[in-house]
Amino acid sequence: MLISLFFGMLTLAFDILHGECSESPATEWTRAYGGADYDCAFSVVEASDGGYVLAGFTKSFGAGNYDPWLVKTDDDGNIQWNRTYGGANYDCANSVVETAGGGYALFGHTSSFGAGENDFWLVKVDSAGNHEWNQTYGGPDNDYGESIIETSDGGYVLAGRTFSLGAGSGDFWLVKVDSAGNHEWNQTYGGTDFDYGFSVVEASDGGYVLAGWTRSFGAGDYDFWLVKTDDDGNMQWNRTYGGANDDRTDSVVETYDGGYAIAGYTGSHLNYDVWLVKTDSAGNMQWNKTYGGPDNDEARSIVEASDGGYVLAGLTKSFGAGGNDFWLVKVDSDGNHQWNKTYGGGNSELATSVVETVDGGYAIAGYTSSFDVGGGDFWLVKVAPEQHDLAIVDVVLSKTIVGQGYSLDINVTAENQGDLTETFNVTVYGNTTIIGTKGIVLTSGNSANIPFTWNTTGWDIGNYTVSANATILPNETDTNDNIYVNGMVTVRLPIYDIAITNVTPSKTVVCQNHTMYINLTVENQGDFTETFNVTLYANNTFESHNMQSLLTVDLDPGENDTFTIIWNTTSFAKGNYTIEAVADIILGEIETTDNSFTDGWVIVAMVGDITGPDDWPDGECEMRDVGLVARYFGEDVPPAPANCDLTGPTTGVPDGTVDMRDVGLVARHFGETDP
Repeated sequence: MLISLFFGMLTLAFDILHGECSESPATEWTRAYGGADYDCAFSVVEASDGGYVLAGFTKSFGAGNYDPWLVKTDDDGNIQWNRTYGGANYDCANSVVETAGGGYALFGHTSSFGAGENDFWLVKVDSAGNHEWNQTYGGPDNDYGESIIETSDGGYVLAGRTFSLGAGSGDFWLVKVDSAGNHEWNQTYGGTDFDYGFSVVEASDGGYVLAGWTRSFGAGDYDFWLVKTDDDGNMQWNRTYGGANDDRTDSVVETYDGGYAIAGYTGSHLNYDVWLVKTDSAGNMQWNKTYGGPDNDEARSIVEASDGGYVLAGLTKSFGAGGNDFWLVKVDSDGNHQWNKTYGGGNSELATSVVETVDGGYAIAGYTSSFDVGGGDFWLVKVAPEQHDLAIVDVVLSKTIVGQGYSLDINVTAENQGDLTETFNVTVYGNTTIIGTKGIVLTSGNSANIPFTWNTTGWDIGNYTVSANATILPNETDTNDNIYVNGMVTVRLPIYDIAITNVTPSKTVVCQNHTMYINLTVENQGDFTETFNVTLYANNTFESHNMQSLLTVDLDPGENDTFTIIWNTTSFAKGNYTIEAVADIILGEIETTDNSFTDGWVIVAMVGDITGPDDWPDGECEMRDVGLVARYFGEDVPPAPANCDLTGPTTGVPDGTVDMRDVGLVARHFGETDP
């Protein structure tokens, strides 16, 4: 039974200059091969020695009108040998494989030999291209060979289309032969109209999958047609995919998940878009995507890349430099565009075959009329491997000591140093235990800051080496910078600790009923934000005066702050005072010796008495006091001693300058003595 699938197609539009993306990998080299006439390559394989083998036809060389042409190159694309095979008429090679026993098998069709106008033609050659044997298969009409695979039993399966056999105007034709080319069985598939087979793969269950176009079935003019057979070529199921217009496929691959990816083109004549259809193992569509611009764009070949994505090769007239250019499109495993690139000159190019090379790059074969020596040449383009390269470039810790059960912040900087947008994980470790993992999507050449919070609840007390690891990507070669180690974090019992670290009076002598300043520095040396009180005292032998009963302080862990306290000595008796700051003992605090800080003496003296015979107040306002103030008259504090700045515009409050107010105050009290 024939099953037709009709659907609305999903279109992905590109806005890419010349069809090229900045993330696309570099072109390593290009080579053209040909003569004075028309030469076109239809198939390329990477040889076991690292070189390349191209198959197609030539009108420049050989015995006939067109002959199959096999070109062998080294890994830099330099020709090592080339051979033609054919007769007086039209003969063409459309597909080539390197055989397990050595050498190559070319497959196409011939009008020089065989039973009909064109027959399937299989040519086996040795590793130097020398002919070993050939076989034709066909009937009295035209039979065109398109695709060959070497099967697991050492034979070959040949696929194409037949007008000699089958039910209609042209049918899929599948021929199985042994290792010597002897016919084992053949099957046709089709209806009453045109059905053209172009690609075959051996399925993982031992059967075969053919892809091509059908006009006998489906929804439109031509539709994609996928036929699944058992190992004897008996049809198990078939599916069509398409819309009301023209949909054609030249290439199919079995995917890693057991399904199939079919590449071709969709639209109307000379205004196609590349079309990619992904199915499950039963041929049920999972998704489809189109790629293209305003003009004609076609896919002729597909490979599944080692990263699980797909690479499509064909032609574009929407982008590039000429009439048609090679077009290579790379998508991820869901068909989302990753990059694309055009290759070509002022005339026309067509890519017919693409392979992923052992170095992770790609080789594209087809023809060029921009860089040829004749009417068109074989053209081979080597594309460098995609550069997949992630790096962790920095790990910043908010602290290196943390109380058990509490948290610290870890900021990781990751950078994409490769060609492609990458989706990956960043994992942070404490020693070998995972702190956290986050998924990141990062475009080529960009970096991202990834924040983590490490809650140490449940972690043992001890030292931990903190590291950040980025996922190693498929085909990533430089992995040394995927890990970054940043020192040690100590997890310990929580610490509650505040300290007074400094008390600095602005003066050593202050006049009674006058004002001075005291600078007080407080530090939170614990693990937690604390709110606490600080009390400042001025003590003498006989009494204790509370200078400022409550100073409320909020400090984060590791933070310190300095506060300025105004001390107005009104109500303080004359005498020597020790300045002491005392912070409250907070809950859980063990180290309390630094909760208080005591500075030296401050003398509260009679007004005007700031010095004496031993440089300390002597209980009398005299010439020494007048002279000291006069000596620094006009100077700021500092360098002038703060003891000389007695008053300012506000009586009793120093203003930072030794001026006439200070001289006048001392002069006014000149001659007075402390009773």
